[in-house]
Amino acid sequence: MQRGCERVRLLSQSLPGFRIRCVTPVLIEHDAVNFRQLFLILSALLCLGAAPALLEDHPEVPEQLPGVVVIGAEQLLALVEGGHGAVIDSRKSSDFKLGSTPDALNCPVTSGHHLLDEAEVTQTVEDLKRCPAGILTLEKGKPVATFCNGLRCWRSAKLALALRQLGFLHVHWYRLGMNDWRAKGLPME
Repeated sequence: MQRGCERVRLLSQSLPGFRIRCVTPVLIEHDAVNFRQLFLILSALLCLGAAPALLEDHPEVPEQLPGVVVIGAEQLLALVEGGHGAVIDSRKSSDFKLGSTPDALNCPVTSGHHLLDEAEVTQTVEDLKRCPAGILTLEKGKPVATFCNGLRCWRSAKLALALRQLGFLHVHWYRLGMNDWRAKGLPME
């Protein structure tokens, strides 16, 4: 990654008016945004080996979570259509307002940091307690599924673990999330 940063610094010297800092994530600043130039810069960053710097802060979520069943879009759709349980969208309220799965409850998880340690899960339990969607009143023996944006979004994994910690027995996690749901053209509200 360091070699990629050196290349980014050399690139930034040839672009008057731009300030590029190769930190994680790479920051690009300019007083007047020229989208054509910005596109060319981003393309160059990816070609020069800066892609790890762009993605390093958001690694993929784990493939499994203890005590949680990983499901796909088809299983989530069956849960939604069957009305047998609850679906919780852990994304920010602004994302939720742009569209979600049918009948999803929104309970934004405050931390998107890529840790699943005790402190992060405990913070998510606190988020659940403040959640206006009334999730803590759901029957703990019925299925509940969580999701967020996709493989680099850690909110739904934290929410799934927090629900298990609170005694929910049948916690499902749609690991691929909203990006996958949209790509499959599934119903949205």
